[in-house]
Order: sequence, then C-alpha cells, then structure tokens
Amino acid sequence: MLQVTDRFLFGGALQLGWTEEIARILLVWLTFWGAILVQREDSHIRLEIVARVLPERTRAYALVLIDLAVLAFLLGIIFSGVPYALHELELTLPGTGLPRSVFVLAVIVASIFMAAHALRHLLVKIRRLRSTSGGRVQGP
Repeated sequence: MLQVTDRFLFGGALQLGWTEEIARILLVWLTFWGAILVQREDSHIRLEIVARVLPERTRAYALVLIDLAVLAFLLGIIFSGVPYALHELELTLPGTGLPRSVFVLAVIVASIFMAAHALRHLLVKIRRLRSTSGGRVQGP
C-alpha cells in the first residue's frame, strides 16, 4: 500500500524500496513456518496411492523409511546452511540494510523445527511397530 500510494500520490518521491524487501522476507519466513506446521501434523505430501495398496505392516515400514529420509534431508540442510548463512552475513540487502542471511536463516530455523517433528514422528512409528511385533521389530 505504501508503494502504491507513493507512486500515485508522490510520483515515487518517497523511495520506499524497502517495503518490497520486507514483503519478500515475510513471504519466505511465512512459507517456512507453514512448512513447519505441515510437518508438525505429519501431513506433508506423500504417495498415498502407493501406501494404500501396500499391506499394513509394509506400509508402516515404508512410513518409517520416509521419516528417516526426511530427517536426513533436513539435517543436511541444517549443516550445509549454517556456513552459507555465515557467508551471507557479510552481504546486505540494499533497501533495508539487513544481512542477506535473513533468507537463509528462515530455511535453517524451519529445518530445525521440522527435523524435531520428523524425529518425534519417527519415534512414535517405531514404538508402534515394536508394540505390534511383540517387543521386537520383525521383517515385513
């Protein structure tokens, strides 16, 4: 609204370029907070059609493997993202003067929360598998 008002009423004299950067930063952070919420509810996209045709026990193992893959991917993002974020601290955004790492930090913070939720889901599924197999995990 500020940019539109500035353009039409003041001919761009106020130079509110920082509003676009703030909007972009908020979009990135809100997107990743949404991803955290989806991971918390364990409702991320999966091939449900494949899961439906698998026998129940095989499906349970497949879901554990999916959670392991998600956890490994998120840990990779975290550990590779931190050095990149530190590098991006040196560079600033022109409109706000904020470090460019503000975007990378959104990914890292979200990945930390998502990894915690993935680990929680993984442990629940493993406990469920153990309880249905009499205390030990058996093959499918």
